[in-house]
Amino acid sequence: MSSTQYGAATLGRQYDSVVDYLGPLALTGTQYGGTQAAHPFDNDNLDNSFRVSNSVKYQSVNYGGFKFGGLYGFSNDAGGFATNRAYSVGTSYNYGPLNVAAGYMQLNNSGATLNSSGAVSDDATFTAGRQRTFGAGISYAFGAAQAGFVLTQTRLDDATGIGASASGTTNGITLTDGSARFTNYEVNGRYNFTPAWSLSGAYTFTDGRIDGVSPKWNQVSVQTAYALSKRTDVYLQGVYQHVSDTGDSGITAAINGLSASSSNSQVAATVGLRHRFQPLSRERERKAARRARGDAPAKTARSDHSDRAVFVKEPQSGTFTAPFVTVIASPAGFAEIGGRFAVVSAGAAPGVPPRGVV
Repeated sequence: MSSTQYGAATLGRQYDSVVDYLGPLALTGTQYGGTQAAHPFDNDNLDNSFRVSNSVKYQSVNYGGFKFGGLYGFSNDAGGFATNRAYSVGTSYNYGPLNVAAGYMQLNNSGATLNSSGAVSDDATFTAGRQRTFGAGISYAFGAAQAGFVLTQTRLDDATGIGASASGTTNGITLTDGSARFTNYEVNGRYNFTPAWSLSGAYTFTDGRIDGVSPKWNQVSVQTAYALSKRTDVYLQGVYQHVSDTGDSGITAAINGLSASSSNSQVAATVGLRHRFQPLSRERERKAARRARGDAPAKTARSDHSDRAVFVKEPQSGTFTAPFVTVIASPAGFAEIGGRFAVVSAGAAPGVPPRGVV
């Protein structure tokens, strides 16, 4: 259920608001880092290790760069309303090259056998009476370069274990102290040498308090990728992790997505080909529906500055849209792809200032 004025409400098994709003500012939440760039155990879930079942989510429209949203995952237990429930809120703001975001998530009795049909069960990172995760991030683009910083913290109360998948072990890690804390500091950046070739990297320091010890993780990840098409690329990635001050806790280095190391250090290198699947946009869905009905194709129109751009007029909509813009020429004073181009709205009088962005 969605509205261009009020936003969208969705139901089902979904990602929380920390993932939605803060995730894109961390390297693991983007194509430039991937799973292995996640913070230890993916303790803040920025790598989407779990989703929330029985959930209702609201996401606002974009108010001049400002967006917000929230999610509530029901316990699905009439006799235990708070047993394995989840809720989260998040917000983000974009202004040109600047992006900032923040989020909060709380889980109650996640991963516990008390209610296996609740909000977060089999794929829970931790088994705990309460998990609170909050954080904020910022990124700024400098031409072809972008730099960012993300700070998150996860606090656990009445914790009894770390899941097998999250810890990279067969049976998980048992916790006996009850409380735990992970504070993650990530600095990341990327540079596009060309529109197709990029280099990205991140350094994360994680300060932990768990089972009476204070482990400290240092992790470095670097990735270079070359795009073969809009959604397909080849990449080479390397990750190094070292953990210290673990005492007799049994904690070792464990890069996310891999089996835990037998020592305090771990190195991984990956080369691969990846393709991102993307659902049809609403615009393309409408066009597909028109074709299925045998309706006439959209009319092609040119602006008064037709030597600069070609774009499509949506039938009966009264507005111009440009799902595929072809820049034919770039006269003096006009940028090519990535710059501004001339658009005259339907019905506009001659002399109306041109506007639009490629």
